Amino acid sequence: MTTRKNLLAMAAVAALGMVGYAAQADVISNSYSFTDAYVSYTGLDVSVAPFDTSLGTLTQVEVISSGTVKAAVSLLKFSSPDAPYTNAFTSGTVTLAGPGVIDPAAVAASGISGTLTGPAFASEYVTDLSSPTSLASDVIMDTPAIPSAYTSSSPIDFSVTNGTYDSGVTASGVAAGGDALTSGVGLTVIYTFTPVPEPASLALLGLGAAALIARRRRA
Repeated sequence: MTTRKNLLAMAAVAALGMVGYAAQADVISNSYSFTDAYVSYTGLDVSVAPFDTSLGTLTQVEVISSGTVKAAVSLLKFSSPDAPYTNAFTSGTVTLAGPGVIDPAAVAASGISGTLTGPAFASEYVTDLSSPTSLASDVIMDTPAIPSAYTSSSPIDFSVTNGTYDSGVTASGVAAGGDALTSGVGLTVIYTFTPVPEPASLALLGLGAAALIARRRRA
């Protein structure tokens, strides 16, 4: 009888330990990067892997962004002669966006001068390297406010897009537009979840539960 009681007590203790283990959170962290390029009007995109729901229950999503964007003036000349210009400027907003994440960054460049060369309709970007703007945020989403995209079967789309620009230039036969250049823009997506207990753990948990019930009936 004493031996049986000891076994029941040991099983109960093991069950309690497994309950505590099953409640512990686990973490998956993945990093992604955008191409260093002019954003243009089509934007830049990167696909993020969703959480694998077979691993457990998702409880938190953290999206950390980093990197910079730099204002750029897009210049175009209409005729073949060299075209000097002064006071080219632009200002606008570049936005990093994804499910539950919106990170706008204002960019601007001004007082840019130079000369456009080449044939008619030659164009070039002039980037203001002196004023990079941080495109960085840390967004934490807890259940039940986590967007469903993070647990879907499809990749999650994040994008860096341009807004409306105010641009201009002092020159004859030269037009100016706005753009931005990304530099080292990346994402780290962290999934925090409660893992599904392994089959052996479930069996031990069941044994412990049965032991607790048996002890209570004999008490």
